[in-house]
Amino acid sequence: MQPLTVIFMKNDSRILQGLLRGSLLLVVYIAFSMIPLRFAILIPNLAYFGLLIGYIWQLVFVALGSSVAGIGADIAFVLVYALLVYCATVTAFQIIERVKSHHRAYYFHNWLVTTKKVVRAHWLPLVVLVCGYAFLWATVSPR
Repeated sequence: MQPLTVIFMKNDSRILQGLLRGSLLLVVYIAFSMIPLRFAILIPNLAYFGLLIGYIWQLVFVALGSSVAGIGADIAFVLVYALLVYCATVTAFQIIERVKSHHRAYYFHNWLVTTKKVVRAHWLPLVVLVCGYAFLWATVSPR
């Protein structure tokens, strides 16, 4: 077990990759909210919470061999990622529950209207967390 050190770097392509990864996370949760069961959200939760466990495991190695600034940045990254997954999960649950409560004939149309309303209601925390995730993912690179 070799400790990791954190190198701070700024790279525009990594920021763009981080934005795409954060946006993909939201798209996956919204896509799984099409299934009218809360149990369906377990599928992306297993993947993304598994990745969170990997990030926490990485934090342990960073804490063994990095500076205080590196440890703080990695803790901030793990917290932002955990909040992003939590907010995406809550958003998907709200979409599912609201679609279930409105019994209309056209399910997909009802889902689209509900998704638009829920995402519009939660857009600020989702955008801030995706941008924070992208910035921290691009600037904190464990080596």
